[in-house]
Amino acid sequence: MDGDTVVDGLLYHKLWYYELDASQNAPLGMTFGLILGATVSKGYHGAFRNDSINKKVFYLRRSLNQEQLLYDFNLSLGDTLQSNSIKFLLILVINLL
Repeated sequence: MDGDTVVDGLLYHKLWYYELDASQNAPLGMTFGLILGATVSKGYHGAFRNDSINKKVFYLRRSLNQEQLLYDFNLSLGDTLQSNSIKFLLILVINLL
């Protein structure tokens, strides 16, 4: 995460991705930060916002103008979660951290 943005009056936290191109014959077994001669590129993936009042987390993909629900911490066993990409999800297990 690097930086914040405001969309329609709502505060989102930006999510970035990093790609490593080690195709220049970097030695095997070297860790991400130690590969010499590798190229690292950074790109904007999207943003998320935490609705702490309603106990939900939303994701706004870079290519879409509509946010998607990632987490709903109000759900109980047997509840159904509506999703944009999947018809429905049935809550079978809840893990507490």
